[in-house]
Formats: sequence, structure tokens, C-alpha cells
Amino acid sequence: MRIFRHILILLATATFAVAPAALNAQEISLNAFSPYTMYGVGELHTPGTVAQRSMGGVGVAMQSNLVHNPLNPAALGNMMQQSFIFNFGLEGQNFYAKQGDAKTSFNSFNVRDIAIQFPITKRLAMSASVTPYSSVGYRILTEEKNPDVLADIGYVDYYYTGEGSITEAKLAMGWEPFKRFYIGASAMFYVGDIDRFNTTRITALTAGQGTFSSASKLNNLSASRIMGNVGVQYHIIMKPKAALTVGAVYDFGGELKAKTKEFISSNNVFSDTVSMKKGVSPIALPRSISAGLYFHSPKVVAGFDYVYQDWESKNEYDEVNKVGYTNTHTYKLGVQFTPNRGDVRRVLNRWSYRMGARYGQSYMTFYGTKLPEVALTLGVGIPIKLFGTSSIDVGVELGRRGTLSNGLIRDNYFKISLGMSMFGEDYWFSRYKID
Repeated sequence: MRIFRHILILLATATFAVAPAALNAQEISLNAFSPYTMYGVGELHTPGTVAQRSMGGVGVAMQSNLVHNPLNPAALGNMMQQSFIFNFGLEGQNFYAKQGDAKTSFNSFNVRDIAIQFPITKRLAMSASVTPYSSVGYRILTEEKNPDVLADIGYVDYYYTGEGSITEAKLAMGWEPFKRFYIGASAMFYVGDIDRFNTTRITALTAGQGTFSSASKLNNLSASRIMGNVGVQYHIIMKPKAALTVGAVYDFGGELKAKTKEFISSNNVFSDTVSMKKGVSPIALPRSISAGLYFHSPKVVAGFDYVYQDWESKNEYDEVNKVGYTNTHTYKLGVQFTPNRGDVRRVLNRWSYRMGARYGQSYMTFYGTKLPEVALTLGVGIPIKLFGTSSIDVGVELGRRGTLSNGLIRDNYFKISLGMSMFGEDYWFSRYKID
């Protein structure tokens, strides 16, 4: 009976595994973004183009008729007629985690975003984009250290792996109803799959005890839901050589109502069992409000954004795993300097140099502990041709999330992004006559 009791305990451990418990183990092997992605929708991606992320992620009040701004649909109202904007981005990440003496690293490189923007009529434009909203990726191995379990059962290993993502496809429209004032709205379609797999593997100490194979659990989450947001922008100052703009965005959020499938199997010398359970996940994306201020001149650009997200009101605390949700406050600051965009002799004077910072916290808590997040960013914008508005953008981000207190993990990461912003005007839409 004692052996059966330990088997049931080990199966429950694999079924209801928690990140903090796994991280407290003496042996850790990670091979993905972060062990904190074991819960919720995973790691949230910083929204914005490569240029915006190089400036800390600012852009709620950014107003330009030459580049795409995915942070506020109201910005579309300033688009030029007979023009077209295409934006494409790639992002690579080097991830480094530490807990005590345990260390690990991981590298990835993926398509970051794709967007097009085009006018409909004068002072009215539309955009379509696809970008990742969140990602899950981890691989953790821990060993059982309880002497009673080792004596009665044998060696026990716990494996936790997960992968997947949620993608945001967005249609946005912006309008300038009167001079200096812009409004806009977006419809976002969220779709994705996340797989989380837990396994307990048992090996007896002696041949007489027999060998227990494994107890496993696979949890699949499949999400698809339409949500929306609205935005406004207003030029406080609008002069030929300087503009100061204020902007705000309200995101309605809502429950994902994601479908879940759970497969549990156990296999030992006494019996084999397999079960499947279907359900609906209660995870909800937050209501949020963003506000920003943006200054623009031929040489200097600067912006500040504040973002508040309400994760607590519609997401419940997990008593079993001691994982909860917390409302977040994020502050973003960025600047850009372009020495002389029209310099015909010095190429480097035509480049745009960017830097920024971002501070906030993760939307999840572990054992009541909040996880701070901070990042520093740098970047450069390289015009494709003289007096052209299309550019190649390169950005880097050095960040840290998490804490070493309460036995948790602190993540350090380095990201590099490569993007292309293509602007077409007039000749893109010309009809050529062939004689």
C-alpha cells in the first residue's frame, strides 16, 4: 500500500506541476524562453515596429504619414493619398537564466511582424498586420530528493516541456474628422495553440523492485477570439519644424474562452491507464489603457508612454500552484536623433540613432511574489536611398525579468531585431503607357 501511495503522489506531482517548485529543484535544464511561461498565455511580446522597440516601445502618440504605427489606430488618419506602406520585421533572442549555481542559455530567430497600410479616401486609411502576441517555451528537468520516495520507489525524474504561441491578426482604420484631431479603431483576431507536457519517470533502485515507466500529462490549449480597441490623437503643437502630440488607446480585452484538451496516462508494472478530458480555459486578456506624449522635429524625436493592464479582475488565483495574476504598470521612454537627413556627402549623418528604456512587471505572480521587468534599447535607422523615406531598421534590447528571492529565477536576455519599412508614393500608382 505504501508503494501505491507514493505512485499516486508522483502522478499528482506530474499532473499539477508548478513552476516555482520545479525551479527550486537542485538540477535544472532549460531550453527555451523562460520557465515562467509554464502558466497563462506565456511571455508577452513588446508591441511596435523595430524602430519603436528601439526607442523603448513608445508610440501611442506617434504621428507620421511615412511609417506604420501599430500602437494607435488613430495614427492612420494622417496617411498621404496615393501612397502605400509595407513593414516587415525579424527578431532574434539570446536567453540566459540563473538560479543559484544553475545556469542555462537559449537562442532563437523568428519572423516578428508583417504589416501593410494604405489610404481609402482623403484623411481615412486602413492597415492590416500579423504579429505574435505571446510565446511559450521551456524545458525543465528535476530529480526527486525525498529519501522516503527513493527508498520505496527508486530514482524519480520530472520532465516539463512546453511550446506554442498566440498570434494577433489586426485590421485597423483611422480618420481625421477635423484638423489636428484623429480617431481610430482596430479589430484583433487572436489565434494559437499551446502544448504543455509533464512526465514522471521512475526507475527502481534494484532489479527486485521492478521498473516503473512513467506518468504523463499533455495539456493543449487552442485559442481563437476577436477583440478590439479604440484610439485618439491630438496635435497640441503643429508647426512646420516641430510638433507635440498626445495620444491614448483603450483596449477592451476579454475572455479567450480557449478550448483545452488534457490527456493523462500512467504506465507501471501493475496497470496501464489513459484518460482524456475536454474543457474551456478561463484565461482572459486584460482591459488596458495607454497614454503617451510625442515630440517630433527634423533632428530630434522623443516620446513617453504609460500602459496600465487589468489582469486581476477576470483571472482567478491558482491555489494549487500558488500562481496568480496582477495588474501591471509599464513606463516607456525613447529618443531619436538624426544629424541631417538631407546631407549628400556624409552617409552617417542621414542615419537615425535611437535609444530608450522600459520598466514594468510581469502579469503573473508566483507564491505572491511579483516579477519586475526592465529593458534598455538601442537602434539605428538606415535610409535605403538619398532623400528616400524607406529604411532598414536595426535594434537591440538588453533586459532582465524575475527575481532571485523566494527561490525564483532571474532571466537575462538579449534581443536583436531587423526590420524594413517601405514607403511608396505616386509612381507606385502610375499607369505607364507603352507605344
